[in-house]
Amino acid sequence: MPSNEPKEGIGFELLAGAALKSYVHSEHGATLDLTSFQFNVKPVTYPGKVTGAGYDVSVDISATRGDVQYLIECKSTRNPDEIMKCNSANFLDAMLEFVVLRRFREVSKWDVRFVLATNMPVGSQVRDLLETRPERLVRMLRSQLSKRKDFDGNPEFDKSLISVRNIRNTLTWLKIIDLPDRFLSKAMTDPKFQDVHQEMSKQLKGLQTLTLQGGSAVIQNYPKVTFQCNSQQHQACEEMLVNQIICHWRNADAMVRRLLALYYKREAPMVTIIRSSEGLYHVKDVHWSNDLTPTIVSKTLAECLNRSKLIREKGVITLFVPGTFDVILADKDRLAEAIAGTFSKNTFKYNLGAIDELRDLGDAVATELAKEVLRSALKISTDDSHYTFEVGTSDRTSLSCDAQKPDSGA
Repeated sequence: MPSNEPKEGIGFELLAGAALKSYVHSEHGATLDLTSFQFNVKPVTYPGKVTGAGYDVSVDISATRGDVQYLIECKSTRNPDEIMKCNSANFLDAMLEFVVLRRFREVSKWDVRFVLATNMPVGSQVRDLLETRPERLVRMLRSQLSKRKDFDGNPEFDKSLISVRNIRNTLTWLKIIDLPDRFLSKAMTDPKFQDVHQEMSKQLKGLQTLTLQGGSAVIQNYPKVTFQCNSQQHQACEEMLVNQIICHWRNADAMVRRLLALYYKREAPMVTIIRSSEGLYHVKDVHWSNDLTPTIVSKTLAECLNRSKLIREKGVITLFVPGTFDVILADKDRLAEAIAGTFSKNTFKYNLGAIDELRDLGDAVATELAKEVLRSALKISTDDSHYTFEVGTSDRTSLSCDAQKPDSGA
């Protein structure tokens, strides 16, 4: 392959994606290991109405594992003498997109992080920005971004995004990875890299750009869950991307309001279950791709509800019951405190059977609800092994016990 081919548009993007998937990278004082992530090398567009910034952006590659997603922008050059500097067009292009996507991170509450992959050497000022973020350089970058013509004549663009604070916060989540041509040329002789590159190349056959948007969207190559939509008219529909699954939902806001009305009609109990048979919807209103399971579908629907601004403001958390798709609503903070109070120093487990409201749900559903509540309310990561379901025991410890966090750093 000619030496300049890695710099040619989609060719460099594929090579960069394969390099990030194949190897652990340590550069600019940071380590990036995406070898266990799922890569999508089809461009993803984030319209302004989704990002909340009034400005459309797209990223070249995304890499996902669990709740963490890296959005990867690839910038290359054919000029062997070019260095990426603070005022370089390539760097400013990427930074503008990342600043907008940081707003999306803030609005969506997704754990979105950013990577800039380049075959250019990175200048010292850019390195300093990444490593120490000195005030002088951050202000200089703000000045450069403010002069951009990208949003001239676009009254919807939120120019307050181009602030020292937002730029500094964006840099916190950014890593820049050097991928020189010589590195990529050597990597192309590695069978592991070759296999990854070939798989990513297959993704691009019949290339279509994914667009995240409200209302109707034509989205292919992603599994999909559809809720309460049985027509071709989608004026009241919206879509969300949840763990690489498209959730298409009709009248989501109305659904949230009805659920909360029923919840407060019951005087806001710590935990309650609202049956689908109570007139909200029918099990037949839920449709999903063949490669999904009812459990995954339930988690996807719950994540959509839990991202609702109204749900978050009320301090409520939801869970769909697999199969029946009944909805469980819980007071997040009260239930988190109750669960933490059942923690045993002797067994290093939470006893969900000691909580009356959870006993009625059964151990499997109660455990799923407990995991989500502790993760969301107390930032405690747990799995099934951290729970027991024994009735009538009283071996508990207080909420302040450090031992109650099996894996608080996860």
